[in-house]
Amino acid sequence: IDVFHHIIPHVLSIPLIPIGLLFSLSQRSDVGIINAAITAGAVFIFLYLLALSYMLIRKQEGLGGGDIWLLTGLATFFGALNIPFVLLVAALLGIIWFVLFVRNMEMEFAFGNFIALAAVFWALVGDLLMSKIWFGQW
Repeated sequence: IDVFHHIIPHVLSIPLIPIGLLFSLSQRSDVGIINAAITAGAVFIFLYLLALSYMLIRKQEGLGGGDIWLLTGLATFFGALNIPFVLLVAALLGIIWFVLFVRNMEMEFAFGNFIALAAVFWALVGDLLMSKIWFGQW
């Protein structure tokens, strides 16, 4: 939806938060409920302040509310150790796309697609990459 309409409906992103919090209570989750809740709160506050700062400085939206809610919801699944890497991968993918295909600083840019791609990427290979990063065994 974001790629075509530049919007991530709240009805799709906000429910990720309670779903992720419930999932964090399950045996399948590596993220506990406290980690999930604190990480979600921290991610929301950080991204909201980042978006607000950009709006005050540039007088235009730089990070939409849908992006903020999507990353907040994903934070409940990924936790404090992984969500920074999801955000980093999303930013790198967005930068690469921007440099290769957009190049117009005034053009609206849908970031939600890269958030989703980064989340899938990190869900598939994040554990492997984290073990390589922390333990240095390439």
